[in-house]
Amino acid sequence: MRIFRLWLAERWLFRRVAKLTLSKAHALLGPYIADFPHTMEFFMHPVKSTFLTCISAFALLGGSASFAQALNLGATLSGAAEVPPNASAGMGQLQAEFDKATKTLRYTLRYNGLSGPVKAAHFHGPADAGKNAGVALGINNAGDSPVQGSAVLTSEQAADLLAGKWYVNLHTAANPGGELRGQVAPE
Repeated sequence: MRIFRLWLAERWLFRRVAKLTLSKAHALLGPYIADFPHTMEFFMHPVKSTFLTCISAFALLGGSASFAQALNLGATLSGAAEVPPNASAGMGQLQAEFDKATKTLRYTLRYNGLSGPVKAAHFHGPADAGKNAGVALGINNAGDSPVQGSAVLTSEQAADLLAGKWYVNLHTAANPGGELRGQVAPE
């Protein structure tokens, strides 16, 4: 299937390049390649342009592998998810992206309706839903929603996060153990 996609991409690009005449190509790209007069002749040569088309297709299709390294994560925060549960009317949402290659976690946390200002916010783990755990990663500047941040995780933290063993917890003065909580999971 991958070979077929490469062939198809090559044919599509070749047809676009083949329709260009040398004069049209000079008119389009002339200002950009004025210092390199032989560049256009190189690109217009049928064998060389087909070769470049193949290389471009490999680069485009190979570049998509980096997207596979990013994983979208999320959590819905509520008082009912706290351990023990509370009757908070607050709600929250975490949207995160984890880059497996660099072990970088980028997140945006939104919340509203809390009993008071957020005093602290953390990622906790490792713990399954319904269990408590210590702080795995602090969330800075969580006093105002939305909160954005990023952190590079250790290999152990990354493994726990990807196993669904992290949760987000927002703490307030009325609920110092946590007012809102949500288990982080792949979306």
